[in-house]
Amino acid sequence: MIRRCIDDRTQRLFVFALSAALLYSLAAWMQWRPQQNMDPTWRVRGLILLAVVFHTWGLKQSMWLDSGLDLGVFKALSTVGLVVAIMLLLAQLKSYSVQLGQWLLPFAAISVLAGAFIASPYPIRDFSFGITLHILFSLLALAMFTLTMAYTLLLRAHERALKHHHFSALTKRLPPLDTMERTQFKLAWVGFILLTLAMVIGFLLVENYFAQHLIHKTSLTILAWAFFAVLFVGHYRAGWRAVMTLRWYMAAYGLLLVAFFGSKFVLEVLLQRTS
Repeated sequence: MIRRCIDDRTQRLFVFALSAALLYSLAAWMQWRPQQNMDPTWRVRGLILLAVVFHTWGLKQSMWLDSGLDLGVFKALSTVGLVVAIMLLLAQLKSYSVQLGQWLLPFAAISVLAGAFIASPYPIRDFSFGITLHILFSLLALAMFTLTMAYTLLLRAHERALKHHHFSALTKRLPPLDTMERTQFKLAWVGFILLTLAMVIGFLLVENYFAQHLIHKTSLTILAWAFFAVLFVGHYRAGWRAVMTLRWYMAAYGLLLVAFFGSKFVLEVLLQRTS
């Protein structure tokens, strides 16, 4: 009976994860089509909404286990993908917005499959409200920075197209550079605030960074935070434009990815121990 319940649960996870991945992929393909002309439609919104529902249900079932909460590297990746998809859906509801789904929805599709079928051998059995807040703010910050990274690359492509007079269906639908630049820094500020909150809560909770194998993760996160801080100071004090801060942003985002996913991958997969 127990084995049958496990098999049924695995089958449901497979159906929901695969359905979400297919819906994400279909929505991304619809936004890539030239005839869509980058306009958000009710079809794309409906596909993303349905995919988010499937993704949420499958992630909940795969994370909350009898042995504890599975928040391994692949479940964290799936959670970030889900938050990114929700943000994209909310952006679609605006009357005019830059569409990033064709780049980020494939990431959501990959993340939901990885999260559904790759489990961590070290589920969390005891976690406090403070740890829950730390995890929540960390994942939200990473999702926001992922969205901002895609927006930054799109802004760079728009700037190069204007400079070389190479206009496509994509660049013709984009707002002016100044508008995109303001939006980019607004998104980055939200991510920076969320990251700061996650760091503050983490500092208050951690007792021994070396014993809990957190010194490498904490050092990289602080370095990424410093890079973001320099980026903001350069923008508001020295007048750095968004296209000028691309390398700073890519460096900070890369450090954050290594701090979050790289450290978890090394500990859980290579060293086979919990962080």
